[in-house]
Amino acid sequence: MTSSASQRHVQPAAAMPGRIRRTLASRIRHLADSADADFARAFPALVTAVDAAFRREESVLARFGYRRLPECRAENAVILWALRQVAPMVEQGCVEAGRQAVAALDGILLMQRLGNALAAVRVRWRQIRSGRRRPLPRQGVSNGA
Repeated sequence: MTSSASQRHVQPAAAMPGRIRRTLASRIRHLADSADADFARAFPALVTAVDAAFRREESVLARFGYRRLPECRAENAVILWALRQVAPMVEQGCVEAGRQAVAALDGILLMQRLGNALAAVRVRWRQIRSGRRRPLPRQGVSNGA
């Protein structure tokens, strides 16, 4: 298999953690905008969705031999623990605690996605500098003409 053929094969799976996080972030933003009663009903399902998304992501990362998987799992465990601590409070009517947890979760997921993107850029840059990979062609910027 050629290098470019293997890249085409790997890229969709490698991009999966990013898609998982973006889908989760979309769900979080939708929940954050919901009315209190809807929020309280949907919060337990969000916790379940976060757990499932983290498990899928960890599975993908394990298949790729991701070196920081133990740290990723530890971060995910702390996030899930916090959400599970807030869930009974939301269930008892303290929706504001749930909203604060959702806002924090959205920020945490964003920071993790940015960190992962930066790590990917660093890996690619090292490959380019070492001569193992050529830079991608620059995309032309339209000047509106």
